[in-house]
Amino acid sequence: MISDRVTKLILRVLGEVEASLPDQLSSAREHGVPTSLGLTDGGKIVRDYLEHREFGLALEHLTYMVLEVPLSVSPRCQSDINEAASRLRLPGM
Repeated sequence: MISDRVTKLILRVLGEVEASLPDQLSSAREHGVPTSLGLTDGGKIVRDYLEHREFGLALEHLTYMVLEVPLSVSPRCQSDINEAASRLRLPGM
C-alpha cells in the first residue's frame, strides 16, 4: 500500500532530521536567529499528520524542517523525500 511505504520513508527521514536538529537549532540561537515552534516540535507535528493519514502535510512539514534551518541531510534522505513526494504526486526537494 502506498501509504505504508510513504509513512516508512517519512519516518526514516524524520529520524535523521531529529538527530541533527538540536545541534543546528542551538547554533542558530547562539547567532541570534529565532527558532520556530514548528521546528522545535516538528517531529510531533509530522507524526500527528501521519496518524491522521495526512501524508502530504507530513511530507511538507518535514521538508520545511529540512529547508528552514537548513539541515544537511544524507543522499538517502534526499532520495526518500523525493520518492515519498513522487508517490504522493507532490514536488520533491
